[in-house]
Formats: sequence, structure tokens, C-alpha cells
Amino acid sequence: MDLYSVLDPSPTSSETSFHLIQLPQQLLESIKPPIDNANCERLLQKYNFSREQCLQFKAKDGFSTPYLTTIDTTFKIRQQNHSNCVMLLEHDTNYLNFDNYLILEKQPTPTSLNLNGVDIVQVSLVSDIDNLEEVNEANLYKSTVQVLNQTPISLLEFDKLMVENNIVPNGDSLIKLKPPMVSILLTSLLTSLLNIVDDINMEFPTSLLSQILTESNTLLRERYHLRGELLPLRLLTYTFLYFLNYNELNNTTTETPAEAGASTQESFLSLALPMANFTLQHNKIIQFLSLTILRRQQLLPLDDLLIQIRLNLPANYLPTFEINDILTGISYTTKKDGQVLVNFLTPDHLANFNTPQSRFEKLFSLKNLWPIAEISPYLQPVNTKALKIEKFCLKYSRVRKQKGQTYVSPR
Repeated sequence: MDLYSVLDPSPTSSETSFHLIQLPQQLLESIKPPIDNANCERLLQKYNFSREQCLQFKAKDGFSTPYLTTIDTTFKIRQQNHSNCVMLLEHDTNYLNFDNYLILEKQPTPTSLNLNGVDIVQVSLVSDIDNLEEVNEANLYKSTVQVLNQTPISLLEFDKLMVENNIVPNGDSLIKLKPPMVSILLTSLLTSLLNIVDDINMEFPTSLLSQILTESNTLLRERYHLRGELLPLRLLTYTFLYFLNYNELNNTTTETPAEAGASTQESFLSLALPMANFTLQHNKIIQFLSLTILRRQQLLPLDDLLIQIRLNLPANYLPTFEINDILTGISYTTKKDGQVLVNFLTPDHLANFNTPQSRFEKLFSLKNLWPIAEISPYLQPVNTKALKIEKFCLKYSRVRKQKGQTYVSPR
């Protein structure tokens, strides 16, 4: 029998047919060794998962491409015309039909979560916090696990994506932090950090991060007279992680992060925070503030924007940054009466211009001459073949160099 063929249903297998599937080495390495990393143990304890539960076949729906997830990696199942196959996979013909045998292909980290059927609570103001009830610790990740199970993504990638989407676990619901609330939380976090840390560029461990969060929680609750303790701490924790870089430690301990006898606050932090060394993402902080200001004002002089950024930061928080890097992809500049004006524009604003021709036409209606670095973020969604940006622009516009800079203009 040809091993590369689909096995037809037989009397012993009823209506079930099978496909052969190749297991890549990366998958075998991911599922074979025992857990020997504290961060893996932290995630499993946090979501109350076993290692076997992390190895799942998932899909967005019954007709979508299936994925295989491990604790840290997502694999897409796709057809393959040649290779050695080493695993027999049961195949439900009503789920998805393949004409040939299959392989698993490692996927980049997904960028969205499947939030269908989950109650999302929007939190924009501090007063919204007291309108929410405290959630029992044992029930904290109920809706979070529901989203995890219905999103084709690994456990580690999911944990990070929750932070990147400003989504906080809250029992039967999820909390979505809106920019005004993030601004308040960020101010509290930076104030506490500056009370504890002398060097804003230093690398600090999980223990120091816990100290900063605990102090920030105390300050926030006292300033706004908040009744709850764990909910404000959760909001602060997820907000802080959003603005941090962290390098996970090669910790091989098998001890669980949450020690016996720990307080509810300590227990939460031990599961929420990776075993890592952290640094502040200053550019991300400044870009967030710039976005907040530009959403409100849409157009303002560059000097005014810089002043407002400074006024929205603690007095002794003085990071270095390049404003052109900060504004790339969220605005473009024009000149009027000798002033540089910042115009709010994100790629989402151009979603209706979904062909290269219409996208270039719209951009050139805003201004005639674009530095290539400034126009590039707006062209990426329509550069479907991932051409080098200059080559892509040459197909639809004029490209010229001037004083060491590359510019794009209409033909």
C-alpha cells in the first residue's frame, strides 16, 4: 500500500478516515522533554493546565485550517507533496478535506484573539473599577481559558498576546483597558518606579517588579479611594508588562512559583510575572502618549506635541528618544508658516484603500513628497509580495534621492 495515500474507511474504522502527518523536529523537542523551566510551570499553574492539555488541535471553526499547539509554539497543518510521514492522524471528513498527506509548519505568533462568546467590560475611567466586583482567585481565569481554548495559539504566545491587547482576566468576563485608563495606570507605575529605582535604564528582576507593582497599587488605591485590592493590582500588572521588555531566565527549578502561605496579592504576582529580567520600553511609552494626544487633537505643531508629552510624564522621568522614530506609522508631517505640523494617521485609517493604486493615490492626496521611511508603514498592508520598499514604490510612483534621503512622489 502507498503510505502517502489517504486510508479509506473500512469495516473496522467505520466512517473514520486517516491522514499521515509528518512531525517536525521542533515539535518533537517541544513535547518530549519533561517540564524543567519555572516559566512553563508558572503558566500551567496559572491557567490550571496539564502539559497534555497544551498539545491540542484547534481551529477558528469547523471549516478553517486546523492548528496544533504546544506550550510555546503554534503549528499550521498544511498539505505536502513529498516527505516521510511518521504519525497516523484520525481525520473527520466533515471537518476538513485534504487531497494529500499533511505536514506541520511552525507559524509566526498570531496577532488576534478569538473573543466570541466572551463578555468584554470596557474600563476607561478609575470610577469604572469600583463598579466591578472582586473575583474569586480560583475563578480568575475562567473566561481567559475559554478564549485560549477557542484561539489557535500556544499557551506562551497566548499569555503574551493578552498583554499586547490590553486585556485583563476577570472571572466570567474580560476587562479591556482603554487609553485613558492606561494613561492613569502608567502614571502611577512610573511614579512608583522612580521612587524605588535610580536608573530608568537599568535591568530589574521579577522581585523588584513585584515591589514596584505593590507600591503602585497602594498609591492608586489611596489616591482614588478604591475599595478593592486585587483588581487594581491586576490592571497595573498587565499595563506594566505591556510597556516592558523582558528576557526570561534559564531557571530549571521545579518548584511552583506560588509558595504556600503567600498572600492573595503575592500569589497573583507570582503567577502573573515571568521569571525574567525587565527593562522599560521608553519608545513604547512615548509613542503611547503621542497616540493619546494625536487622537484627541488630530493636528498640532511638533513643538506643542513635545511639550504635551513632557507634561504627561513624571518630572524626573527623562528618557532619551528620537521623535521621528516615535511618530513613524502613527502620523505624517507637513509644513506651514515655517512650522512642522504633525498629522494623525495610522494604517487603519487607510483600510478602505486596499489596492496599491488606491493607497498611493490617497497618500499623494495628503502630500506630494514623502520620505520613504515615513510612507513605508502605510504601504506594508498592500505590499502583499513583501517586495523591498523602494522596488515596490517604483512600480507605482517616482523614487528619487536627494541629499542622502530617498523620497517618493507621484509620476
